[in-house]
Amino acid sequence: MKTLILHDFSRDEVSLLVDLVKKNWPEPHELIFAMTTPVSVKRKLKAVLNELEEEHKYFGGKKG
Repeated sequence: MKTLILHDFSRDEVSLLVDLVKKNWPEPHELIFAMTTPVSVKRKLKAVLNELEEEHKYFGGKKG
């Protein structure tokens, strides 16, 4: 799964980036977007990626 983890962006900036990428990516439903949190930045990247992928699968990898 392709994952974009965004750090230190405002919510408005994240919204703009997500919209831009989704509009230009051939299969946007295959992408996972995430923002860092105070907890996530202290975790190992592999653990964070695994959790994001599981959440993406659980929620059905929404199309569009």
